[in-house]
Amino acid sequence: MMVKPQSFFPATIILSSILAAVFAIMVVQGVSFTDPSIIELLNWGANFAPFIEKGEWWRLFSASAIHFGVFHLAVNIFSLFVLGREFERRYGSKLFVVLYISGILISGIGSFYWNLFTVSTGASGAIMAIAGAQLAGLIFVSDYDQQSRIKAFTQLFLAILINIGLGLYLPFIDNAAHISGILWGVIFGLIVFPGNINSKLIHAARLLSILLLTTSIFFIFIYKNQPYRYWYYTMFNSFISNDAQTVELLNSNAGPDNPLVSMAGVNEATDVWNKNMEMLLLFSEPPKQLSQDIAILKRIFELRNNSLLQMKKYVASGDLVYIDSIQIQNETIKNLPPLKYWLVFDQQSQKSDDHADTIRTKPGTLWYDSNWKETVKEKASFYRNGHYDELGNTHGIVKDYYLSGQLQMKGTYVKNLEDGLFFYYNSDGSYSAYGKYVYGSKAGDWFYFDDQGNKISEITYTERGEVINNSWSHVGIQGVIEEEGHGKAFIRVVLCWRKVLFQKD
Repeated sequence: MMVKPQSFFPATIILSSILAAVFAIMVVQGVSFTDPSIIELLNWGANFAPFIEKGEWWRLFSASAIHFGVFHLAVNIFSLFVLGREFERRYGSKLFVVLYISGILISGIGSFYWNLFTVSTGASGAIMAIAGAQLAGLIFVSDYDQQSRIKAFTQLFLAILINIGLGLYLPFIDNAAHISGILWGVIFGLIVFPGNINSKLIHAARLLSILLLTTSIFFIFIYKNQPYRYWYYTMFNSFISNDAQTVELLNSNAGPDNPLVSMAGVNEATDVWNKNMEMLLLFSEPPKQLSQDIAILKRIFELRNNSLLQMKKYVASGDLVYIDSIQIQNETIKNLPPLKYWLVFDQQSQKSDDHADTIRTKPGTLWYDSNWKETVKEKASFYRNGHYDELGNTHGIVKDYYLSGQLQMKGTYVKNLEDGLFFYYNSDGSYSAYGKYVYGSKAGDWFYFDDQGNKISEITYTERGEVINNSWSHVGIQGVIEEEGHGKAFIRVVLCWRKVLFQKD
């Protein structure tokens, strides 16, 4: 079939200019030149299946105009200029524009259909549609000479290789859109190229077929789609928000000093947290891709729910053992497998910095002998994992271990001073002691235990000294009850007989 080529390609130049102009506007508005954030891309109209299901189908078009940095833009403008110029020159601007716009729509639908929660941007889907149509043109258009066909195949191969190859290695490149675009381009070519392309009636009928086909695909894959991804996205963000509120409460000053207010706060957090399970129950039969993440979320719910129960017990009793239980469950959550789909985009992921201060530190391990004097590994009875500054001072969370790996102590240091809750353990994992430090000094209630984990004393530390609240003998006979001995007056003494295994100063 013979076609009448044109010597200019205005649509290619205009479309390339639009892509460059949109990117320039984004950069002027504060979007990163090389590494825009996901939330920035979404705000500018990136393709994201949950938002399409929500009704924002215009993203199928807007996503093609925005790019993930200047490198992404440069590759697409280069590919568009090479392929678009050739197609427009041979087949005309009108047909080129129809192919480009329909390629945007179909490749966007392909991305929507195949991707679960991928944020997709760029014009490469439409560019791949041009490549697919060119392949059909090489078969049905007869005015190609051998050299032109070889040149055209080379250009097509290069464009397809670049785009598909980048999609295999770069997370922001969407091969679902690429493949959908190529297939659509071939279908477009099979509809348009056979027969007499210069017949206006046939030409109009073919374009009408293109319109009907794209409309049908839109309604089949978009309009009739069940919005489970949007439901899950909404549920996930609510879950994470509720989790943040729960963690804030668990890390707050809620405690026995103000039991009514504290218990009210815990009950309120429990009500909010229970909403998470209600939402999770909506996914009793989740899609296979989401089953692992939903199982992890249910496990998080169980652990956080148990933490809330422990917090209630702490408020009621004031016993720090319940705080230790909460900390253990927090560690369990941290060690859960990572979620495959993280869907909170309005907050930048930040690594937790447990030793956050203005002093630069680095992690390290120190070794101690049985008297808690620093020594070499070969002579050590204990070792400590922590963060240390250039002077060797300890900062942040510190954990001491027996050589067996059993935890011996955990607590927080501020510039080499104990500050916060500390828990000490025997070699069998039972408690040795626990209580609170304030800038290196014990404060408030401390609880002490023997080698078997039996409680032997409860002592309150104040600025005036130590108050023995309760004490027990090694066989469990209570010698001091609520600051009073049997038949003796109130006493304020320093226990000289208690163990000092946990003391390292």
